[in-house]
Amino acid sequence: MEKFLEYCRCEGKIVIYCRFDKNVLIEISLSYNKDNIFYVSQRYLHDAIIMINSTILLNEVLKIVHNVRKVREIFSLIEEKLSSVDDLMQCHVVLIRGNTITVLFQI
Repeated sequence: MEKFLEYCRCEGKIVIYCRFDKNVLIEISLSYNKDNIFYVSQRYLHDAIIMINSTILLNEVLKIVHNVRKVREIFSLIEEKLSSVDDLMQCHVVLIRGNTITVLFQI
């Protein structure tokens, strides 16, 4: 896993996806491009989280996170590196008609 994280650092980005089952973390998927994915099973999660935190702390690494609200519970250090975590979870469905923009809903 350390070698995979080194590739993430060299590429300048890490994509983190945490899979939950009934609010229990069961797997972490990491990637730095579409062809390279590293899966961490539940058995190795504790050690993996410690190793991943070292990459999260680097300013030069872009952090791309799916469901940041859940991920920040696991990786509390990510909070320090994001200027506004809540903004990352904003989702707007917008209807644009002519010069009028209407927000249909916001999550």
